[in-house]
Amino acid sequence: GPEEMILSGRDAFVEAGVDVKHLHFELFYSASAEAKKVERQKAVKQSNDTMSKVTIKLDATALQIDLGYNGDTILDAALQNGADLPYACKGGVCATCKCKVEKGEV
Repeated sequence: GPEEMILSGRDAFVEAGVDVKHLHFELFYSASAEAKKVERQKAVKQSNDTMSKVTIKLDATALQIDLGYNGDTILDAALQNGADLPYACKGGVCATCKCKVEKGEV
């Protein structure tokens, strides 16, 4: 669920006397992580970032984008450029999207 709901639930359990060692949760979004991403994007725009040409192939279509080494992820960049890709990680489930290097190196 949303970060605030998870953290509020954790706090309620702690206040009710549950030992924090017995509380486990995963956060798939964090406001602090988002703030760091915004700062990183500003830094990338101000620097001469190493760029890669990325080709995203899905079915019979291909999308070519320039991707900065310290920039967005391939998925985020593709979505920002209008690609209609299958993914579930934004909702907390991974392994829907996959990529394979066909040329060059990572």
